Amino acid sequence: MVGILTTLSALLSAAVEDDDCPVTVNPAKRLVKLLKDPNASKSRRLKNDKFFTADEVPVLLAVAREHSPEWYPFCLCGLRTGMRMGELLGLQWGDIDWRRSFIHVQRAWVRKAWTTPKSGTDRTVDMSSQLRAELRLWRRKQASTWLSRGLSRPELVFPSRALTPHDDSKVRKFYLAILKKADLRHRNLHAMRHTFISLLLQHGESPAYVQKQAGHQSMDITINVYGHFIPGGNREAVNKLDDAVPARLQRTA
Repeated sequence: MVGILTTLSALLSAAVEDDDCPVTVNPAKRLVKLLKDPNASKSRRLKNDKFFTADEVPVLLAVAREHSPEWYPFCLCGLRTGMRMGELLGLQWGDIDWRRSFIHVQRAWVRKAWTTPKSGTDRTVDMSSQLRAELRLWRRKQASTWLSRGLSRPELVFPSRALTPHDDSKVRKFYLAILKKADLRHRNLHAMRHTFISLLLQHGESPAYVQKQAGHQSMDITINVYGHFIPGGNREAVNKLDDAVPARLQRTA
């Protein structure tokens, strides 16, 4: 029974995190906690087919820029902010703070309806210099494109031709075409988010910072799913404790 519930809980947790579930809380998690050995591991280690490696990211972006330039800013934004697909589709220009270089994530477009971010609360995510520059360029291009059609620039950062958020199926279609052209193994759109989180941890950023950027409801999600990306401890680190003690108080060997 515990094994069945554990599997069910893992599937529901992944669905909740991936916006594939109508509920925001995993209903099976409480049952697992009641039946499972409290000392057993709770890790949901992220599998290799769920994210892109550091070497694959530039390949994906290069192919998107060359073959689907209209989707390049979307891919870059996903890989540099970790925003969920619904959050990317609902992003508006007014959400971007250019002076302080961050994006205010406060809505999502999911199943053709507006909703709040998965965590239920808004958050701010930092923009890299590259992303900031690319979005500025994209804004100018958007203004020029829509002006040529006799319309003002849409409020959405990534609008459809009908000035509405893109349909999920269209986004997936372009995304899969880019993966095929780049000769990259199939991964779903959520892989961009997984990649952002895993690379931040591999570069030594604190789990607390990553949790805030990703909008995880708790540190448990960050650690249980992505903890194996945190670099191992440095054996010389203990010497820093010695350095913090005045030499006159240290006993000689």
